[in-house]
Amino acid sequence: MACVACGKELTAYAKFCRHCGATQALSAALRLDPRRTSTWIGIAELAAQRDPNTTAASLALLIAYEWSTAKEKAIAYYTAQSEKAANSQLKTAYKQALTRVGGTQ
Repeated sequence: MACVACGKELTAYAKFCRHCGATQALSAALRLDPRRTSTWIGIAELAAQRDPNTTAASLALLIAYEWSTAKEKAIAYYTAQSEKAANSQLKTAYKQALTRVGGTQ
């Protein structure tokens, strides 16, 4: 398995990267159940924190939306987060995802 942050090889199910210290919890959650919307939301938040380019974050939000069983609830959550998210990159990612799924923005 590769580190989600630096890409260096790790032992299977490592909790932290021995090279850069990044937590590997989200990748472990994906291996257990890649259809969990909450995992993809976490990946989007991590991507927005690490990269000023919001493409990866908005794509993770789109995957979360596709797996969501309550699309209207997802749109409402994305709308709220596009206004109150912790950082500007995450706000932008939520807005981009809303545009792609047909929500307002």
